[in-house]
Amino acid sequence: MSLLQLTFELLAENHNHIEQVLEPHIISISSFEIPETLNIWSLDAFFQEPSKGQILEILEAESISDFTVKVVPDVNWLQESYKSFPPLTIGDYFIYGSHYEGDLPNDKLAIILNAATAFGSGEHPTTAGCLQFLSNLKDEIKVERPLDMGCGSGILAIAIAKAWSSKVIACDIDPESVRMTEQNAVENDVENLIQTFESNGYDNPLLREEAPFDLIVSNILAKPLIEMASGLSASLAPNGLAILSGLLESQMKGVTAAHEAEGVMLVESIFKEGWATLLMKQT
Repeated sequence: MSLLQLTFELLAENHNHIEQVLEPHIISISSFEIPETLNIWSLDAFFQEPSKGQILEILEAESISDFTVKVVPDVNWLQESYKSFPPLTIGDYFIYGSHYEGDLPNDKLAIILNAATAFGSGEHPTTAGCLQFLSNLKDEIKVERPLDMGCGSGILAIAIAKAWSSKVIACDIDPESVRMTEQNAVENDVENLIQTFESNGYDNPLLREEAPFDLIVSNILAKPLIEMASGLSASLAPNGLAILSGLLESQMKGVTAAHEAEGVMLVESIFKEGWATLLMKQT
C-alpha cells in the first residue's frame, strides 16, 4: 500500500487546529516555523492511499488549496532513520542511538537516545546550542537545583544529571514528552536523579515547592518564552543562570527584552543555522 506525503504552509495560529483535524487520518505529522518568515509554518503529514479522499475533503473545508501530495519511496525507514542519526559530539557530550555498536569515548559524557526521538537528539541547532552551553558551564559552576522547563525527549535534563549529578526537575505540558523523558532517563541510568511531571509553565505548586532554581534550561519557542519570562524570573535564584532556546535569530531581541524587563540579563549567545540560544543571568 502506497505511503503518501502531504506538504503545505500555514499561519502559526492555525497549525494546532489543522494537526488536530488531520490526525485521525494520518500516520504521522510534523510542523515547524520557517526561519525568516512572519508566523509561517510548514507542515508535513504522512498517510496511506485509502485516507487520501478524506484528507482532501479536510483541506477543501479548511480553504487550503496550495499543497503537494507525493508518493514516498518504498524504503526501510528504520535503517534510514539510523543512517540519519549518526553519533554526535557536542562539547563534553557524546550522543548516540540505540543502534550504535561502536566504542564510547572515555573522555565524554555519553547519552543514548532512540533514533525515533531525533528532534531531541542534539541534531537540531537549538538543542545543540543548549548542550554547548551546558558543556561550557560544566567545570565552571556548581549546580544543585536545576530545572528543565519543556523537557521534550529529556536530553537536556539527562545532560545536566550527568554533568553535575544533581537532582533535575523536568516538566512539560505534553504527557508524552514526560513519558519519553522518564524512559530515556532509565536508558541512561539517571532515573534516580530526574523527577518528572506535567506542568503548563511555572504556575505549578510542585515547581513552587522546589524553587528557586540555580539553573533553568528551556528549549521551547519564542512566544512561550516571552509569555513565561516573569515566571522564570520568579523561579530563578539570585545570580542563577538560564539557558533559553527554540527561537530564531530574528526573535532574539523580543525574548531578551522580555527577560531583561524581569531582571534576567543576557550574558552570551550562540547562533547556528538561523537559530539562537541565549545564556542569561538573574540579577
